[in-house]
Amino acid sequence: MTYSPGYPQAPGYPPAPGYPPQRTAPSGLAVFAAVSALVSGAVLLYLVVDAAVLFGDYGFGNLPTELYVILGWQLLAGLLLELGGVLTIARKSAGPTLVIIGALGALSAVVMEPVLLHLDFGRFFASLFNFGHLRSILVVIALVEAASALLFAMMPATRESTRATPPAPAGYVPGGHQPGW
Repeated sequence: MTYSPGYPQAPGYPPAPGYPPQRTAPSGLAVFAAVSALVSGAVLLYLVVDAAVLFGDYGFGNLPTELYVILGWQLLAGLLLELGGVLTIARKSAGPTLVIIGALGALSAVVMEPVLLHLDFGRFFASLFNFGHLRSILVVIALVEAASALLFAMMPATRESTRATPPAPAGYVPGGHQPGW
């Protein structure tokens, strides 16, 4: 028994010949990777905008070059995480790759901040995990979410759920009607 494309396939039966196989729902790992990437990217972008507003009052010409590098690094990582999260939800194969690159960028941006600004590692991370300011809380949230996005995006199930759909078999016409019928 064959079904036209407008009607769902009965459960338990193989797909009818000539029709493309139905894709499964996205795996939970891909959803977790996408949500973690979107949260981490949003927090990083907020931190960049907040810093730009804060330093805009003082004038950008008086800031050290290293601060521009850190803000640019966080901006790029945030944009990659946002784009990767959206593409992962859209089940595009480039999504998890962008999430991995963005998460590595976010993690390295936070680790390299004391190096570029010539700060003491111990004091920097002690003040970060002190949770005394909103910025430190947001940086820790971005770190945790970036690490979880990296972990979930590297899982094989995430790649499998975002794999491109195979092409339709030869002779398949959307709408179910062959030419001349």
